[in-house]
Amino acid sequence: MKINEQVVSDFCHGSEQAFFQIYTQYHSSIYHFAFKYLKSEEIAEDITHDTFLRLWQYRANIHPEKPLINYLYRIARNVLFKELKKYKGNLLLKERLIAEYQNQQLLAPCVHSAYEFREYNRILEQAISDLPPQRQRVFKLCKQEGKSYKETAIQLGISAYTVKEHLTLAMKSIKEYFIANGDLVCCFLLYLYW
Repeated sequence: MKINEQVVSDFCHGSEQAFFQIYTQYHSSIYHFAFKYLKSEEIAEDITHDTFLRLWQYRANIHPEKPLINYLYRIARNVLFKELKKYKGNLLLKERLIAEYQNQQLLAPCVHSAYEFREYNRILEQAISDLPPQRQRVFKLCKQEGKSYKETAIQLGISAYTVKEHLTLAMKSIKEYFIANGDLVCCFLLYLYW
């Protein structure tokens, strides 16, 4: 069953029948999108339901002529990020996600993995080079050289609090850059490691 512009238009005007058609058509795609990153059936199902709930809540803002699946994936991505923030301190989930990512990399052909690594590294280097000079220095010292806030502060002649602020803003900028130019997995790994 294909979702046409009329079904989307009816949905935007509050048709529950149109919503049911949309839910039936896209539930599986959104569920698998969430499961791909979390590897948890329960959490993936929660994210899927939250995605469709938000789609219903914001239906008046949808343009029927645009592909509905794009709205769904954007909503699902936002819900997924929000959910991931809850689990940032959950070491078991963190280890499971990292292990799953590493397994995917081991199973991928070497050329593909090497290409992906180079591409992610290129995106990261570009994101870093787009930072203001002081923020670049702070990021490189703390994240790439492993120096503490105090060591970085002494080396740059600034306070440890200023180092922390620069690093927070740098990470925010880099994550936004990856969202715009990379992919969800790489952005999430940045989030976990840093």
